[in-house]
Amino acid sequence: STLRVAIAGCLGLALLAAPYLYGVGGAPVLALGALGIAASLSYNGGPAYVRRGLADPVFLLMFGVVAEVGTYYIQVAALQGGPSPWQLLRSLPLTVYLVGLPAGALVTSVMLIDDIRDREFDAAKGWRTGAVRRGDAWNRAEITLLVAFAYLAPIVFWLALGFDAWVLLPLAFPAVVAGSIFTGPVGPL
Repeated sequence: STLRVAIAGCLGLALLAAPYLYGVGGAPVLALGALGIAASLSYNGGPAYVRRGLADPVFLLMFGVVAEVGTYYIQVAALQGGPSPWQLLRSLPLTVYLVGLPAGALVTSVMLIDDIRDREFDAAKGWRTGAVRRGDAWNRAEITLLVAFAYLAPIVFWLALGFDAWVLLPLAFPAVVAGSIFTGPVGPL
C-alpha cells in the first residue's frame, strides 16, 4: 500500500542519518532511534498500542520527552563530545526532560481530536481508543486538560525554573485553541 511505502521511505531516510548521528553521539543515539522506530512501527502494527487505547501516554512521552531529549543530547554531544556518551546523556539537566511536555501535550491533543472524529470507524474495527471506551466527553476533557497544561507549563517554566520570558510566547494563542476544541463536527464526517 501507499502508506507502507511512505512509512518505509521515512524510516529509510532516518536510517541514512544514523551513521552520522552515531558518530556524533554514540550508542545513546542508536537507543533513542530504536525506541522511536519501535514506537512508530508499533502504533498500528505489532503490539498496536493505538488499538488498545494506549496511544495517549505513548504520544506524550515520545513527542514530549524522547524527541526533545534526543535533539538536545545530539547538540550537546556535537559541541562537547566526551569519552562516555551514556554519562553525557545522564548529565542532561532535568529541564531537558520537562521542556517538551507542552509540545507533547498538544500533539497528543491532536491525536485525541482525531479519535473523536474516528470513534465509530475505530469501534467497527475493534479498536479500544479512549473515545470508543469512554466517549467524546471523556476525550474532550482530556484534550482540555492537555491543552491547559500546555499553556500553563510555560508559566511554571518561567516562574519556577528560571526560563526567559520568551517561554511565555505561546500564551498569546489560547483563545484560538480553546475555540477549536468546542466547535466543529463531533462525529464522523
